[in-house]
Amino acid sequence: MNLDIKVIWHKSKEVRVPKVSVIIPVYNVEQYISKCLDCVINQTLEDIEVICINDCSTDGSLKILQEYASKDNRIKLIDLHQNVGSGEAKNKGLEIVKGEYIGFVDPDDCIDLNFYEELYKKASETNADIVKGELIIIDFDGIAKESKVKNEQIKKSKFYFYFDYTSAIYKTSVIIKNNIIFPSALIVGEDVVFLHKVILKSKIIELINNTKYYYIRRENSLNTYIYDDKRVLSAIKTIEYKANNYNNSYDIDILHDEYLEQYYLNMFVLVGYTINLTPKKSLKLECIKKFIELFNNCKIKKELENVFVQKNQSEVLDLIKNNKIEYLLEICKKYKTLTNYCTIVKLRNNVKTDMKNVKCISNYTYI
Repeated sequence: MNLDIKVIWHKSKEVRVPKVSVIIPVYNVEQYISKCLDCVINQTLEDIEVICINDCSTDGSLKILQEYASKDNRIKLIDLHQNVGSGEAKNKGLEIVKGEYIGFVDPDDCIDLNFYEELYKKASETNADIVKGELIIIDFDGIAKESKVKNEQIKKSKFYFYFDYTSAIYKTSVIIKNNIIFPSALIVGEDVVFLHKVILKSKIIELINNTKYYYIRRENSLNTYIYDDKRVLSAIKTIEYKANNYNNSYDIDILHDEYLEQYYLNMFVLVGYTINLTPKKSLKLECIKKFIELFNNCKIKKELENVFVQKNQSEVLDLIKNNKIEYLLEICKKYKTLTNYCTIVKLRNNVKTDMKNVKCISNYTYI
């Protein structure tokens, strides 16, 4: 896509390699962007570059970005003259990164002031491809909740790191070498696909629990509980992207048993989660059709059949093989959450947190 793009402010002409490049996509967040930038530019790790991509905002976001960039020579400000969406905006940031590692912050979120220092310290000690901290969700009601992506689970398998990509930094060379970008065609799920590709190509993943990223849910966020038709179709496409990633990487990176387990779980996200994002039968049927398609496209389908049998899903297997879409839909109605059949994936635990202890901004007000 050819866009009229320019870096409209980059005060420093010094040639250097920052320790971390922080990418922030910005679109109509004038209420929140200042708090976000305050968290980032006041990091205890000072050797960072901050790449802000203004995705054709129509509010005062650009003016705020310009003010910050005029005062801090670590900020690179890219102004897009056409709205391209979050995924493609982040790709524009990836094109100009200079840091050893890359991090991402959503413009209405917040991080501990030592977030990148702690992540980079572990990365430099271990030469890790990925270093992940913790993520806390501030829900609509202002209550803090632990993410369902647990570091303890990721220790068992890197594929448990399937969400919360902003809670980590990624070695730039891994991303560049493997040409990993965000799929711009997706409305939702582009971060999931990006993270999945990086996970497949990463060998050393380190986890730390002493610093946090704060994901703040808002009513106008893409990641709310209500999905329209386009978002549901995008969510279905996300599962297809991940299945293709597994198939394309099987011979190189993934052990046989782990490949089967993850491919199976990825399929069941369609009927245990995505299918419940919409009340429309037509979209639910699209989930079922894609469910069958993913089964048929599996690189080692015969072995996948055995997984269905082992997990007491023989009835579902028979319906898939006989293309019984309506019957499958009836069966899948009983799956209200992913835990109904994927017992190794746990729902997040709700925990109240005293927000005065948040290290990023002590007087932050959650609305």
